[in-house]
Amino acid sequence: MWVADFEAEKQPEQSIATIKMLQQLFQAKLHLLQIVDKEDEERAQQLKHNMQIFAEHLHLQNFELHLHHNYKVPAGVRNFNEISAMDLVLIGTYGRKGISHLFYGSIAESLVNHCIRPLMTYHLN
Repeated sequence: MWVADFEAEKQPEQSIATIKMLQQLFQAKLHLLQIVDKEDEERAQQLKHNMQIFAEHLHLQNFELHLHHNYKVPAGVRNFNEISAMDLVLIGTYGRKGISHLFYGSIAESLVNHCIRPLMTYHLN
């Protein structure tokens, strides 16, 4: 399961290559997941369209698109993972430290502490 906001220009090429290699190695299906809150419900079709463009731009194969409604990303990922039983969760991180981490926090860190499946992170910078 790959959790992101699916703006292709934010994804590093080396990380994408690694994800594709792992997918091929394990003959896995990629499940692209975006967590949406109530404000995003009106834009659900647009968000799904953006996910499709993301997948096409990166030439992804064997994938499914998912929107899951929840008020917070970590809770949404955990809830979706509980009902869908994915083997691995992928998420990009900015690797913030110090004051920046204090103000913005880390979704990936929260998932590491509470995710029921293995988590693989990659740097977005």
